Amino acid sequence: MTSADHPSFEIRRRLPRSDAAPVSSIGFALAVAGAAGIPYLMTIAPTISWRNGGIDSGELVTAMYVLGIPHPTGFPLYMILGRLFIFLPIGEVAFRANLLSTVCAAGTVGLIVLSGISINRRHSSASWPVILAGSATGGLAFAFSPLFWARATIAKEYTLNSLLLAAGLMLLLDWRTGRQPSRLVAFAGMVGLGMADHITSLSLLPGALVFILLVDPRSAIRGSVVLRSILVLLLGLSLYAYIPIRAAAVPYVDWGNPTTLSTFYDHVSGATYKDILANALKPPDIAQRLLFGVRGIPDQLGWPGLVAFLIGVWVMAQRDRPVLALLGFTGSINLLFASMYPVRDSEAYLLPFYLTGAVIASVGFCQIYRKFMQVIGTRAGTPRRAAIVSCNSD
Repeated sequence: MTSADHPSFEIRRRLPRSDAAPVSSIGFALAVAGAAGIPYLMTIAPTISWRNGGIDSGELVTAMYVLGIPHPTGFPLYMILGRLFIFLPIGEVAFRANLLSTVCAAGTVGLIVLSGISINRRHSSASWPVILAGSATGGLAFAFSPLFWARATIAKEYTLNSLLLAAGLMLLLDWRTGRQPSRLVAFAGMVGLGMADHITSLSLLPGALVFILLVDPRSAIRGSVVLRSILVLLLGLSLYAYIPIRAAAVPYVDWGNPTTLSTFYDHVSGATYKDILANALKPPDIAQRLLFGVRGIPDQLGWPGLVAFLIGVWVMAQRDRPVLALLGFTGSINLLFASMYPVRDSEAYLLPFYLTGAVIASVGFCQIYRKFMQVIGTRAGTPRRAAIVSCNSD
């Protein structure tokens, strides 16, 4: 009798993936996020810190406290959320602002885990525990990358940006699963909110467009879906009204006093830094900084993370090109932007590149663990189990 003739094989083939998932994906992701959050809380700065790239943390915390206008592009969503965190009755004001970064960082890790689970469940024949382990390893590799961990402990806008980017990716993956137009509308809203925190969230759109065209373009181009998506995107961007409204009140922190249309545009577009961008557009310098970002993968995700990343790229190129395009475009655009914008804290602009790399690495880790379990199962005298797994992958 072959493995295909065995009755358990047919039962296994007919069972939906959810029947083999006794552990809730969301619950597991929350647990991993909580595990990442504990070291963050243990290392969080108790007050304003200029370490870990926090050179302008004092300005940002003060702007939150007085509802002022920080340096371009103003970060209105970050200002509003930071002001809400300042109401917490714990520690001093700066600690509460730092806590916002910690919460956003932990949430980002959870969303990376959920994204890994969504991708691995779709095309991997691995068991549920292996899928969870691979997805968690990818999330934790990013969680404890030096660049991300450093920003999780100080008052900076980068972990909020990472959270919104990861949420946008997860919404697109969720849309692919159920084809619910509301997920695309929510994604548009997430991009709008992301841009109200940091303008680099715009980098999600090119990859999302390619992803949607590869998956199901017809369901996405319906007039009602497009209209609602535009309206929700503009709703998120409307938070930029915070800048002229608060500037009119002349707060203690009022960078550029952007009360007119021209000064408002200059502020939100970062016109102050255009000279820096223009002077950096030299091919040799850009190539050197691009190489620096790519070489940083093992520094941030570890050498096992680099191996898993390469395996993940190879697997997804064969089995899941839409998601590879989504992650590839998003990560590459941010890598290019970081290479073209060499300000003092430009290394932090590489975070989305490493975030998308961690999602890809979760696929590689899942394949590594699956192969390891097959080898262990075969050596333990269970070749039939290995054959069943192999058949499921066809």
